[in-house]
Amino acid sequence: MWVGLLGPLEMRDSTGVVRVTAPKERSLLATLSLRAGNVVPVEALAEAVWDDVWPAQWQVTLRNYVQRIRKKLAPADRGRLAWRSPGYCLHLNPGESDLAAFQSLQKAGLAAANSGNWADAARNLSQAMSLWRGSALADIESRLVRVQHAHYLERQRLVTLEARIEADVRVSRRGSAAVLPELERLIEEHPEREQYYVLTMLALYRGGRRADCLDLYHRARRLLIEAQGIEPGSDLRSLHERILAGDTGLLAQPLVELAL
Repeated sequence: MWVGLLGPLEMRDSTGVVRVTAPKERSLLATLSLRAGNVVPVEALAEAVWDDVWPAQWQVTLRNYVQRIRKKLAPADRGRLAWRSPGYCLHLNPGESDLAAFQSLQKAGLAAANSGNWADAARNLSQAMSLWRGSALADIESRLVRVQHAHYLERQRLVTLEARIEADVRVSRRGSAAVLPELERLIEEHPEREQYYVLTMLALYRGGRRADCLDLYHRARRLLIEAQGIEPGSDLRSLHERILAGDTGLLAQPLVELAL
């Protein structure tokens, strides 16, 4: 059995693809999958399915939704979704969801990066990023699920992406040039995110392109002042000063501070 959460919701059982098309059933399945192995109280499931407006017979309707999902599963897998007072539990083994696989690879990658094992960090973090098929929970209509889970997962994706770029640059000098097109695209998509300017300036500096670093800093400063009325943050200003001073320590220093 397998559940995909890092993109549109997907589910497969021992016989193939399980098609759960009703929006509220998909919200229910997503909530159970996000908390796989744990009992989710019926009230919490109702919030995820109906947000603030619950039907009069919500307990009966919720039970019917669960039964519809169970009936879609192969007989050998139906026991995975079961009643456990005071709610329901979906049992998934390790590796049976893309989210669990992502979290495992992310943890291993960040641990390797923090210990200076950049080759392992690059490999694990790259594999973690390859699991994403789009925006997490992209087709789930529940506002509560999006607020509680989709936003958090997107932050984790960005953390992992930044760490993977750091690892790619540290593995070899060629990595600095290799990540520049990706960083330039990220700056276009997220022009307000200063960390991408930091990463790009460091990659340029390590590639011997000091003048381009300084040009990028001034472009970032103009954009932040025009769009938000603020000067760059301390990390970006400090990096600019160190590049102006020709600080050779930047050639070996990590690009981002990684945290487990």
